[in-house]
Amino acid sequence: MLTPSSKRILRSPALHFMLAGGMLFGLAVLFGLDRSGASPVPESTASSATSQGPSGGVTDGKDDPGTIRVERADLIAYIQSRTRMALAAEAEQAFDSATEAVRRDWIDRYVREEALVREARSLGLDRSDELIRRRLVQQMEFLVEDVGSSALAVSDAEIAAAYRQREQELREPETVRFAHVFVREERVREETGGRAEAEARSLLARLNRERVGFDGALALGDRFLYDRSYVDRTLAEVRSHFGESMAETVASIPVDAVRWTGPHRSEHGLHLVLLTARSPSRLPPLAEVADSLRESLLREKREQMLERGIDGILSRYAIEVEPGLRSDEAANEIP
Repeated sequence: MLTPSSKRILRSPALHFMLAGGMLFGLAVLFGLDRSGASPVPESTASSATSQGPSGGVTDGKDDPGTIRVERADLIAYIQSRTRMALAAEAEQAFDSATEAVRRDWIDRYVREEALVREARSLGLDRSDELIRRRLVQQMEFLVEDVGSSALAVSDAEIAAAYRQREQELREPETVRFAHVFVREERVREETGGRAEAEARSLLARLNRERVGFDGALALGDRFLYDRSYVDRTLAEVRSHFGESMAETVASIPVDAVRWTGPHRSEHGLHLVLLTARSPSRLPPLAEVADSLRESLLREKREQMLERGIDGILSRYAIEVEPGLRSDEAANEIP
């Protein structure tokens, strides 16, 4: 029996990518696509083929395309991305405190993945496979976002300013608490040929005579498409279940914990309603929403930083667009 964690690993796109890359690398070696002419180094000797320097990375003094050079900064960034640690310092501390076996395992994994990525690129997969292209983009976005993210902070003054600016967003809507008994007009016509409103009024008199409470009417009336009772629901939710006219009715009838009212008409039929509570719209105090505001502002700053970083990358490229692709150019073309 697979554990939930094992299932997550098996469903991981990274695992699928590495397996696919391994197969392609094997095919490349089998059919002589290794451009260096050298025999491939088995995975088990990936670490022994290089020497571990004091910095924790792998160095061998070479800098040619056929050499995988693992530097400390690259290895830490790799560990951070694979473990989803928020800060590079966390990944660095985890690596430094790890055993020699764990360190060597991380280096072997880095070397293995780097070899597969290089081979995939040499076969042109990064230019043709959408999954690999998307993962490359995601990795770049992660690295760009990580630069300087640890220095991001939100001050109390910024939170207070956001609270004033976002009052409408933070305002909690009016909510209601009610139960209802439904009378379906089609059923009354089919069974008795009578008027549904007369049956609803008779049922209303019984509810008030027997002083049926909030939960006592669940067995009465017809089956309703949605709920029989509504607790702390907004008028928008009521509108989505009953329609506009019923929402207006619930908003206007007085609160009474013992008296049923009706019949009220909705898009579905007739309803008898016991409205027991109504909470007006309120703006929660700053202390109540400060934490969520801080998280929201931090997220916005990260997104802005990411966009600035990507803009910086784009600024290093000359952009040429084929004529006719822009809508303004197409509009100006002469037929």
